[in-house]
Amino acid sequence: MSRPQPRAVHLFEVVSPPDHSHGGASPRHLVWFWLWLACLALPSTLVATDSDHCAACGEVTFGKVYLVTDAVTAEKVSVCTICEAIYPNCFLCGLPAKTNAPGFVRLPDGRSICARDAKTAILGEDDSLRICSEVRDGLDRLLWRFMAFPETNVTLAIVDRVHLQDLFKFAGNDYHCPNVWGYTQSSTNQGRIVHRVSVLSGLLPSWFKATCAHEYTHTWVHQHISSHRKETLGRDAEEGFCELVSYLLMDAEHDEAEKEMILRNA
Repeated sequence: MSRPQPRAVHLFEVVSPPDHSHGGASPRHLVWFWLWLACLALPSTLVATDSDHCAACGEVTFGKVYLVTDAVTAEKVSVCTICEAIYPNCFLCGLPAKTNAPGFVRLPDGRSICARDAKTAILGEDDSLRICSEVRDGLDRLLWRFMAFPETNVTLAIVDRVHLQDLFKFAGNDYHCPNVWGYTQSSTNQGRIVHRVSVLSGLLPSWFKATCAHEYTHTWVHQHISSHRKETLGRDAEEGFCELVSYLLMDAEHDEAEKEMILRNA
């Protein structure tokens, strides 16, 4: 399963009012003058709003500013040129991750997670496996009339990005992008189908749940769809079906943000 992580960055500049000093003060010039005078008279806490601060370091922005889309909140935020230049991008939100901030996490595979997102990211293997089990139980309760998901013949693994990308480099598998979040490998051993599901560590809880649901659906497809039908079933159709099941689970959990992300990925 792959999910795009677009990072829309636009550079703009905070500029001073136009200069109309030549030929005397124009009415427009006087308006700018009184606006600036009023701003100077206000307390600094009122002059600088949230949009005037860098989303990475929290300092008031001035001069050139980057407008970046936060992949977690889907909001456009301002980032100063210093943070954009010196800090690595957070794997989750895509914003510069301040490396000296308390709570910043650098994963062994090189991914950076900012202090804000590290508070909720799924980093421990025990938590990851527990959530995977809860997702499967949730799918069973939601779709018990239509689908029976494999259980005893499924092996779960929580892996880093390097390991997960390597799975897509094996013969017969297509490697698409570095933002792969999950992978399912099914094989037949002495007439018995076994599945190995690998899910990326360090995801947000809703992303992790949606990924688990997607990969579990792959196990159902590999176990219940005939070989002849799988030959005629296109890859896009299978991926779309897995995303549909993932969407249904998120809908049952009333996770509107994750539902929107799945639709954007469709």
